[in-house]
Amino acid sequence: MTNSLLNKLSILELSSADSKRLGIPLGPLRLQRAWPRSHDCLLIEYAAGNTSIAGQWFASAKHLQMVLQETSGSSLQKRQKLLELPSIGVMLQADGVDRRLPALASLVARPDAELVSHRPEERAVVRLELSEGLSYAKVLAADRFREFVSTAHSIRKLGGGDFSVPELIRADLKAGILVFSALEGQSLHSLLKSQQLIPAARAAGNALQKLHSVSDSVRSRRRGPSEEIETIKFWITQIKSFAPHFFLQVLAAASDVFRPLAADAPAIVLLHGDVYDKQIFVDTQGRIGFLGFDGLAVGEAALDIANALVHFELRHLQSLLSRAEAMAAADAFLDGYQPDPHVQLRIPAYMDAARVRLACVYAFRPYQSHLVASILSRMGQQVCHLNTERIQKLGVELLLEKGVRQRPHENRWKEKAFGRRFI
Repeated sequence: MTNSLLNKLSILELSSADSKRLGIPLGPLRLQRAWPRSHDCLLIEYAAGNTSIAGQWFASAKHLQMVLQETSGSSLQKRQKLLELPSIGVMLQADGVDRRLPALASLVARPDAELVSHRPEERAVVRLELSEGLSYAKVLAADRFREFVSTAHSIRKLGGGDFSVPELIRADLKAGILVFSALEGQSLHSLLKSQQLIPAARAAGNALQKLHSVSDSVRSRRRGPSEEIETIKFWITQIKSFAPHFFLQVLAAASDVFRPLAADAPAIVLLHGDVYDKQIFVDTQGRIGFLGFDGLAVGEAALDIANALVHFELRHLQSLLSRAEAMAAADAFLDGYQPDPHVQLRIPAYMDAARVRLACVYAFRPYQSHLVASILSRMGQQVCHLNTERIQKLGVELLLEKGVRQRPHENRWKEKAFGRRFI
């Protein structure tokens, strides 16, 4: 274990009185994951038995005190759900107490509610049993609510015969709450060890192709190569601050991503923005549903496809799928999508970009950070059988059209683009 901040925060030992006060089981808290907000603030989530508790870390004791006071206000009840650990700069927040999500605590207090996730001061998801049936409430900070309402209305245009999406049941602008219906069926992730995985993965690929075919009248932000590169640069900066022992490894991998990612791109489509097995549901009829449209955007189809494929690879690295199973699932997904050669040519670059992003995410999860090296070791490799002959032919044609003369130092990225190496 290194002396990075994340490792210092990896275990918290609370007194029995503090555990009782927060309503969590007695025992050590283990840092599950963290999200960098800035160079001097982390959003954190600890596991306490089978439950989780949110919190924040601040570099400044003054900042910690200010947020603590603003979060509790004059409410003794709220103050009892907050725990300050000034020696390490941490504030824990139980039962949805949050200064920027003021409606969350009362929502969590409902007898039919279960707090699913809580990223302090940004967003939370609460499971509810309403008269309409099982539902999920998304609680958002005020500065993000209007943007997501627009996204929610765009999502309404997506559902149809080809795939399903959560239905927006109600929106409360004042409280910052959006309530969505639950998707039917099981997540693709829950089917990893079942015989349904391959047909479900194939259906998911086909459904994603249908989503990408939705009219571009759906208004959304752009997410192209330049945006991906800026995202990776942001993560690299955060790694340098919070997990410096991974910095050189991530930086070296990222340097191999920027050039092929920035190459000329094909036509853009409507993107889901975060397609992977936990966001894909399959009902009893085999119909696909998509969750998690926070990243709705317009960009290259290869971005969504690559993200899904790399997550099959990740499940193998997590020992949830064998190598052969991961490849079979990825092949089925790609077979269902049937990308044209131009899209296939771009998939390897986006796969490497997804690997770098995932490696950075797992660097902020101390008890899974061993996956960082494993993820980055896959750079330049494929998790499925792309049509390499057709891709190579197309790639050569495109290079000849532009009069680009191949130089020796370009061989590495061209090998990646032409998919010569496999899992």
